[in-house]
Amino acid sequence: MSLTMVLLFFVVAPFAGKSFIEKELSGGVNFLVFSLMQGITFAAGVYVVLAGALVTGAPPMGYILTRWDGVMTPP
Repeated sequence: MSLTMVLLFFVVAPFAGKSFIEKELSGGVNFLVFSLMQGITFAAGVYVVLAGALVTGAPPMGYILTRWDGVMTPP
C-alpha cells in the first residue's frame, strides 16, 4: 500500500510544481522527499484505521454482505 501511494505522489508532484510544493506545502523540504513522506504517512494512517477496525471486532465485509440479502430483497 505504501509503495502504491508513494508512486502516486511521485507522479502527481511534478504536475503540482516543484516551487509550489516547496514553498506552500512542505516548508522548504525537497518536493520528492515531501512526496515520499506523505505517501508513507497516508499508507500508515490507512493501516491504523484498518487495524483498529479488526481489533474492535467489526465483522468482515463478506459476513455483512451475505446477511444483506434478506434486507434488500422484497418479501
